[in-house]
Formats: sequence, structure tokens, C-alpha cells
Amino acid sequence: ANSKDCKSTLRRCQEGEKHWQTLFNDESKLLSNQAKVQSILRQLSVASRSIGTASGELSGMINEAVLEPAKRLSSSLPNISQVVSRCDQNLQKVSECKTKLDKVLEK
Repeated sequence: ANSKDCKSTLRRCQEGEKHWQTLFNDESKLLSNQAKVQSILRQLSVASRSIGTASGELSGMINEAVLEPAKRLSSSLPNISQVVSRCDQNLQKVSECKTKLDKVLEK
């Protein structure tokens, strides 16, 4: 009976050892995966900063290339409008002078 008890205990010990080995392997995998996840998180953080920097640069470029010229153009529009108005007036005067000249030349 003692021999059966020993074999039974030995078998349980071997099963327990397999169980602990499985747990140890699982823990190793978890630690490895944790390291990979942390590495990916670091890469994401770097990428996020790069995107933020690029976004700021792009915003500056848009401001410089589009918004600033648009503001200057907008502030110039009243002047442009005045110049166009004067040109219209001058064209009208030229037209009137031409009409007068045509009348004089007819005589």
C-alpha cells in the first residue's frame, strides 16, 4: 500500500510540476508581451510628438502662405476699389473726349 501511495504522490508531483512549468512559461510570455507593448507605446508617443510638430509646422505654413496674404489682400481691397473707380472715371472722360473729337472732325 505504501508503494501505491508513493507512486500516486509522485504522479501528482509530476502533474504539479507540469502545471507550474506551464504557469512559468505563461508568465515569461506575458513579460515578453509587456515589453513589446511598452516599446510600441514609446514608438506611438514619439510618432504622436512628430505629428504634433508637423501639425504646428503645417499650421504655420498655411498661415504664412494663405492667411497672411489673404489679410493683406483684404486690407488692399478698398484701395483696389478706389483705383478701379478712378479708372472707370478716366475711361468715361476718354470716351467723352473721343465723342467731342469725332464731332469736331465731322465738321
